[in-house]
Amino acid sequence: MRDAQFQVTDGFQSGFLNLAATRLRAASGLVAYENDLANLFASERNLGRVDLELEVFHLIKFQDSASGRFNDIRESQGSFERPEWRAKFRARYDYEAFAAQWTMNWRDSTIIYSGGTPATIDNQAIIGYPSTQTHDFTLQYRFGGDKRPYRAQFTVVNAFDETTAGDAGLLNGAYVDQLGRRWVMTVTADF
Repeated sequence: MRDAQFQVTDGFQSGFLNLAATRLRAASGLVAYENDLANLFASERNLGRVDLELEVFHLIKFQDSASGRFNDIRESQGSFERPEWRAKFRARYDYEAFAAQWTMNWRDSTIIYSGGTPATIDNQAIIGYPSTQTHDFTLQYRFGGDKRPYRAQFTVVNAFDETTAGDAGLLNGAYVDQLGRRWVMTVTADF
């Protein structure tokens, strides 16, 4: 704010107000399994190591209130931005200096909200989006002697080029990944 002499002045007469509020109820879980394959197959040879991991997130309730009093509640669980179920599965194999990893990210099918309530076919042509999944693949090689301080890694992110939640997502801008498939090559060193 500027005064009559066009100098910058403090334009606030009171402190900031934080009115909005959110209520969230969710559950998440993680299951992990790792084992040397030599132990699994009762072998004395080094067969490498396998790591499996599953993360699951369930959104039960998401309410927000612009006033902060919750007399103007908007619910949005199950919407594209807030799917009720999400999961991430990761499988990794390590053998001496080599590693390979696959990661899958999954999102449940979702609904479209219109004015804070689920849309119906009466007021909207598209009322939901299908479930989506993306896949990432990584190959890694560690080198540089016994301690292997150098690492070269090649990753394909979103390998199957999943960008939108089906054709309906393309028409409505429901993007899972706006960039699509991409390749990343990195070389790192530990000091």
